[in-house]
Amino acid sequence: MDRSSLIGLLVLIFAGGILSSFGVPALLRSKVGRAFLVRWKWWGLVLYALAVLAVVAGIATWAYKSVVQNAQPDGSLGSPWTLFLFGFAAGLPFTLLTAITLRHTAKKAEELSRRRKLKPATRRERLEFAKNLEGQLRDFSDDLQAAKVVVQGEDGTVMVVHADITRTQAEKLVHVLRGELQDLGFQRVESGAGQMKWWVRV
Repeated sequence: MDRSSLIGLLVLIFAGGILSSFGVPALLRSKVGRAFLVRWKWWGLVLYALAVLAVVAGIATWAYKSVVQNAQPDGSLGSPWTLFLFGFAAGLPFTLLTAITLRHTAKKAEELSRRRKLKPATRRERLEFAKNLEGQLRDFSDDLQAAKVVVQGEDGTVMVVHADITRTQAEKLVHVLRGELQDLGFQRVESGAGQMKWWVRV
């Protein structure tokens, strides 16, 4: 086997690993994937882990036998897609942590939402959320280093963002944070004084 063939096979293994270790987690993070995960009991994660191990063991065994049985006198290893599947199997175990983390986060948010219905969030909690969001905005972009997020209104249910962001960007931000904003009792998010005028209903 020449060097170029070896590099090609390594690329296929790497591509398979990337597809499983990044593609599957991306699917789990999707809206449908999250809704599916949150319904799992603890044994659901156990079954998922066993399924992953079974798939990994099955593909690894099949790939090994295929390579050994189909090895050619010239040193080639048969179908290159066998190694692609081997790489895919190698990346699957990394999806376990994603599944566990996403389910834990979803369950925590669900529990928090239940508690919010029994005990509404306080102004102090809204202030803490605004302060954390301010730090996240500053970390997100160098253009937002001067960003400031405050709460206004008698009950502190209006979040005011002092930053150079457009209404479209604000709508995307609210869309991502809508669950937390609603749990905390925010009614709308608006631009600060001197900024582009906009407001977005939560």
